[in-house]
This record gives sequence, structure tokens and C-alpha cells, in this order.
Amino acid sequence: MAEVMGGTGGSIAFPTGYVENVISWTVSWGADALDVTDMADANSGHKNFIPGLEYWSGTFTCFLDDTTAMIGPGAAAAALTLTYSSGKSLGGSVIITDIAYDTPVDAPATVTFSFQGKGTPNIDGA
Repeated sequence: MAEVMGGTGGSIAFPTGYVENVISWTVSWGADALDVTDMADANSGHKNFIPGLEYWSGTFTCFLDDTTAMIGPGAAAAALTLTYSSGKSLGGSVIITDIAYDTPVDAPATVTFSFQGKGTPNIDGA
């Protein structure tokens, strides 16, 4: 992973029209390292790599209440906007890959969604 970002706000909108408010998030942005073979340098004994396709993924956490949209893994989001503490944002389309619920006795219940980004993220001042 080339870069990890995080923040404390934002929203995610689903095609159903439901919008979830984000209380915290992290995003990892990286690129595949593709193994290449260079027969001209066969005596070096070391692998060589070239950059491959970029990807981004992450998690966002929301309060779990009776209005939280219960969606399952594999659901696509229409739009995700994650906000840095400075007011700058990162966003794009995502697919939900995992959902984890946390329901402690002495604190508000939360739900954490893991996602995989689709295409290039929109970055405002990152």
C-alpha cells in the first residue's frame, strides 16, 4: 500500500436513496507490483518489478441505530464522500465487502463497513 489516509466524517449514499453518516474512516491506496523477467540480466539473481494497476479500499464506521440501512456484502454504493479534519475530501464509487457490528453495553453500537473502490477516487486536496 502506498498511502493510508483517515478522517472523521463524511457520508455514503446507496442507490436506494439512503444516506449513512460516517463517524470515522481509513483508506489504503496502492498499486500492484508485477514481477518481470529480464533474460538480458539473468546473472543478477534478483527479481525485477514494474508498477501495475492501482487500487483503493478501506473502512468506514457509523452509529448503528434503527434507521441504519441494513445492506449486505456485495452491495454497491452510489457515492462515497469521506472528509478529512481539514475539510478536504476523498470520494468515489465503492462495493461493500464486509460488515462488522460492535454492540458494547456501555457505549453506542456501531457498524463498520469494509469496501473496495471502483475506478479512480476523487481527491480534493489530498
